[in-house]
Parts: sequence; C-alpha cells; structure tokens
Amino acid sequence: MGWEERNKYWYMKNFLLMLGAVAFMTACKDDGSGNGGSINYEEGYKYLTSLNVSDAKMVYQKTATGRTRADGEENASYYKIDFNGEESKLIIKDSIGQSHDIEIDKIIKMSDKILLITPNSADVFDLIPKSNKDENGLDISHAIPQEGEYLSLVDVETEKIYKWPKEIIPIDYILEGKLLSLTDNKDNIYFTTGNFSYNQIYKLDISNFTIQSMLPEGQLFTNFDITGDGFIMYWNDDSNDKNYKVKCPGGRIYPITDVPFMIKDELYSLEFKL
Repeated sequence: MGWEERNKYWYMKNFLLMLGAVAFMTACKDDGSGNGGSINYEEGYKYLTSLNVSDAKMVYQKTATGRTRADGEENASYYKIDFNGEESKLIIKDSIGQSHDIEIDKIIKMSDKILLITPNSADVFDLIPKSNKDENGLDISHAIPQEGEYLSLVDVETEKIYKWPKEIIPIDYILEGKLLSLTDNKDNIYFTTGNFSYNQIYKLDISNFTIQSMLPEGQLFTNFDITGDGFIMYWNDDSNDKNYKVKCPGGRIYPITDVPFMIKDELYSLEFKL
C-alpha cells in the first residue's frame, strides 16, 4: 500500500469512527429519559405527593388577588378553615415537602375521607424537564397538556395523593362535576358519571386505592344505591317498571320484582298481594 492509499485508509477509518460516536451519543440522548425532546408527562406526578387537608374543617374556592392566568382569567384558589378557625391556602407538595405553586382547578368530595382533585395541568407541565424541540424539531416550549391530565385522589387523613387510573373512565364528566358517589360501611366508594343515564358503577377500594368496574356491559340505569355490606341496587327511572336489579358482593345479579327500598343501609322489598 502506497503513501497516498495509506492516507485515504486513515481518513476513512477515522470518519467511520466519528460516525459511530455520533450514533452512540444520539442513541443515548433518545433513550426515553426525557432528554431527547419528547415529553414524559408521567414525570409530573413526582411533584404531586401530598395536600395539606387533614386539619380542614371546611374547603372552599375563592379568587386569588394579584394573579391571573395566561388567558387573562382571574385565578381562583382553594382554601381551608382548620379546626382552630384559621384560614390558609391548600398547597400541593412533592416527596421532600417542597411546594411548587401548583394551583388546583377543581376539588370534588367523594366521601368524608376521599377527595378528587384536578391540579392545573399547565402548572405541573412547567415543572417537567424538557427541551424546546420534539423529535420532529417542532417547538414544544409552549405546549400545554390536556385539562385533567393529573386528575388525582387524596386521602384526607394521610394527605397522600394517588394517581387516577385514566383507563377506568373518561374524565370529561368528572371535570364537569357530574359525579354520583356513595359509600359502604367500610368507607369504600361506589361512583358513576354521566348526564341523565349511566352504564357502569365503579368501586374505589380505599384499602389499596384500586378502582374496579362492578357491572357487566350493557347495563343501563338512571340511579343506584348501596347497602352497608356492598349490595348494589340500580334501576331505570325512564322505564315504566324501573327494572330494579341488585348486584351481590359475590358477583351475581338478580332482578327485583317487588318494590325495593332502603332503611339504614339495609335493602328491603315490599310485595303487594290482592
């Protein structure tokens, strides 16, 4: 191999090594850690650990002075009155007890022990580490996640925040406040959402904060009630006979042909005879 050929070989070898180094650095940059331009919205939950609500005697919303949203709307914040009669703002904190000025758009009381909260998505989004470009080179610095992105449950006693399982139910009705919820004698919560009729009842087990569907598909009803030991009675007010049914804790569903009613969390039925 002559001198000129050796030089060509040396340049080609180093060029290939440079390409390999660039490819390796690019792969490391796009390994899903959030540094490659894509946004990992799940990272926002690390800023949502607790809410200072355990000593709240009353929770309410009022307009916060001196702060407006980007759209010019006045910002309304949630406050509490504690058992000593003192007023203070409800504040979301992260795992080390630091607050990040995350507003709460909505609070729904599901029971005396559980709150459903909607932290402001834009406030949480601003805290997530991200570049100004996505993988296609488009500017994402001003992107805003959808409303209700960080819908969460709060245990009032422990103040701990739990992530809402988004696959369970569409959140549109929840954001509109169209939520019907009841509890059994173990404080588990049964709830449904919708406009004028429903097709599913969900159970929130507060021992492990899991949510499960309680009815098979195809059940249509307009109202429901719960006994203390977890029997679910549901019916359709739009039907002439109301089509009463009861779902047993063991899973079986029975129609009720008599007239049912509840007394002190117990289910009874009244049979008329001529």
